Amino acid sequence: MKNYLIVFSILILALVVRLYNFSDRMTFGSEQARSLYVSANYISEKPSLLGQEYFRVNSLGHKLYTSAVFNYSLVPLLLIFDYDPLPISYYFALLNIATGIIMYFVVKKMFSHRLGLICMTLFLFNSYMIYHSMFIWVLNYLPLIGILSIYLLWKIKNKKSNLLDLFILGVLSGLGFGLQYLYVIAILIILYVVFKYSKNKAKDLLVFIVGGVIGDFTQVVFDLKHNLYHLRTLLQYALDTFNGVSDAGFTYYHFLHFWPVVILVAGFLLWKVYLKNKFIFYVLFFGYLYLNLSSNLINFNKPVGMVDGLTNKSIVEASRIISQTDETNFNVVTLYDFDTRGYVLRYYTEFVYDKKPMGEIDYPSSNIVFALAKDDYDFENNNPWELKVVKPYNITNLGEVGQGFSLFRLERIL
Repeated sequence: MKNYLIVFSILILALVVRLYNFSDRMTFGSEQARSLYVSANYISEKPSLLGQEYFRVNSLGHKLYTSAVFNYSLVPLLLIFDYDPLPISYYFALLNIATGIIMYFVVKKMFSHRLGLICMTLFLFNSYMIYHSMFIWVLNYLPLIGILSIYLLWKIKNKKSNLLDLFILGVLSGLGFGLQYLYVIAILIILYVVFKYSKNKAKDLLVFIVGGVIGDFTQVVFDLKHNLYHLRTLLQYALDTFNGVSDAGFTYYHFLHFWPVVILVAGFLLWKVYLKNKFIFYVLFFGYLYLNLSSNLINFNKPVGMVDGLTNKSIVEASRIISQTDETNFNVVTLYDFDTRGYVLRYYTEFVYDKKPMGEIDYPSSNIVFALAKDDYDFENNNPWELKVVKPYNITNLGEVGQGFSLFRLERIL
């Protein structure tokens, strides 16, 4: 009972850190809007085997796409919460908490209760994990996939696994690859462990592959119907990367599935310190907590990852103003980041306020464009394609939205 009281106390603190002032802290940017937009279209238009596109194109001009499994996971949430991004964002915060809980039970099962406590605490109060709890994102499932895969590999290594475990490991690998193509590195490691400890390699490999196909089912079926589009596009992108002609870049979030491994190693090192010198352990442990909770990735008053001055509430207010106008054939833009096609406004106006803008490529035929931009935005000289094709136009400031931002109405001069 004492052990579980400690676990419960840690979870309460982790919840407070994530959920305090959540509606002002959640991030709702282009990535989140595009994810919800694709998923909502599965409901309003028709289901699809194609997920959302990456912002990456190979040298042949072909786009990379994530697995549609992620977008389908959002569909029930959209229906339950009536398309509102706020409670859906709460779901991802709770997903991160659930991953920490599972880490505790996995490490406890593999090693000990105390090491489980240490690892759970390191995970739940890691600044990156708190940061990722604040928004909807395709890669936020990867830490959970990672810790479950570690547990199954441990069972295989210790001869405690069965074919169902191999099948589930395959499903997790398929899901991981569909969410992030660099998961292929983890798959190679997994296959090495499976082959090393397998007694019937052909049978075990077959079970693993079947699980993998099911985990990445939508992409597999799409490729079978479209001349292996994903596979060919990805291979070309890999060749482009090796030849130095792609836009590939690598950062920590491409490897979030390895995050539980990092936490486990850090937990082991801290446990070794604890056994030798408890004072040094507590200095390191509380120093870790302080450094992470004071990180610039965490802000208890405003979102981290949105342009300074804007919050989700600002986006909601701008969308509400647009929806209350009499315009029917209009479009939207946002002029403060790369997302000039205004997916944050596009999603809210269409699916929350039920007023649909014209399409993302229909700007040449749009006579009215609503633009969210800084108060002093230079419309005379800073015009992306979406505005150039509308010029000349009259500008009306519809009022301030957020801090230092306004919603503008641009009407084409005919």
